[in-house]
Amino acid sequence: MRHIEDYPGIKVGGHNINNLRYADDTVLIAENEIDLQKLLDVVYSESQKKGLELNSKKTE
Repeated sequence: MRHIEDYPGIKVGGHNINNLRYADDTVLIAENEIDLQKLLDVVYSESQKKGLELNSKKTE
C-alpha cells in the first residue's frame, strides 16, 4: 500500500491524507471522483498482486 502515498488526497495539517486504515478496514479519500477512481484502481491492482480481494458490499 506504500504506492498510494503519493496520490492526491486532502490536506490535513500540511500532510496529504488519501487513506485511513484501522484493523482490516481502509477508507480512501480524494478531492474528486476522478482522483478517487485512480486511487481505487491502484489499491485494487496492488491487492490483487498480494492475493487480496476488495469487499465492495461492505460499503453498501
